[in-house]
Amino acid sequence: MDQAKVRRKIDALLEVVRHPKTDPTLAQTYLAKVAELRTRYHLADDQAQGRTTRTPGTDDTGVRWWETHIPDTGGRGAACAAALAYVIDACGGMSVRGKAKSAGGYRFTVVATEAAMELIQQLVPVVLEQMHQRSVAECRRWRAEHLGGASDSQAKTWREDYVRAFGFGLAERIRAGNRRITDEGETGRAAGVVLAADRKKVQRAYARKFGPRVRTVRGQGVRHQQAAEAGRRHGRAADPQAGHEA
Repeated sequence: MDQAKVRRKIDALLEVVRHPKTDPTLAQTYLAKVAELRTRYHLADDQAQGRTTRTPGTDDTGVRWWETHIPDTGGRGAACAAALAYVIDACGGMSVRGKAKSAGGYRFTVVATEAAMELIQQLVPVVLEQMHQRSVAECRRWRAEHLGGASDSQAKTWREDYVRAFGFGLAERIRAGNRRITDEGETGRAAGVVLAADRKKVQRAYARKFGPRVRTVRGQGVRHQQAAEAGRRHGRAADPQAGHEA
């Protein structure tokens, strides 16, 4: 296959990835195939996509930065950022939340390869909306069923635990798709190697901006087991590209 045909195939795969109704697991599969094609035919990201993106202040190519805003709706901004960190990490990116609140929320910085950023930028607003709606509805049901009622502070921590677990569950679903990719014979293993190389590139870019110590996504303490179980279950069943649960 000549390079022109390979580029057309890559563009076709990326169109599917960018489609708003593409399942995130399928999107990860296609991104891995794109990475495998680029490696096999010696195509750089900028050649395949017709543009060059450089990380500010570094020599890394094919890495993008995105600064967005996480609203502190209901005081859940920090929990939402933690939940998104799981999802972004599963997509091969990294993220950091600003310490101070501004404009009613937090600054949220994401670094990822160009192809992964396409998926992340589609997922973030939809996942935020899902987490907000589901956490409020599920907490309302929990308070109605809770004998003796529940205080506002208890409800707040319940919603926070639900949101973090929702992000963790969705990340589990994405990672399961990644594992299936690497299990699919020689092509799958090659794609897995490329995804690992992309992650190292992202980590280098992140370290140059935020210091040599690369941040890892850590687990969160659970205060309401029921909230964590419900959030994780709903996250694993979520269909964020379509905007509803599968």
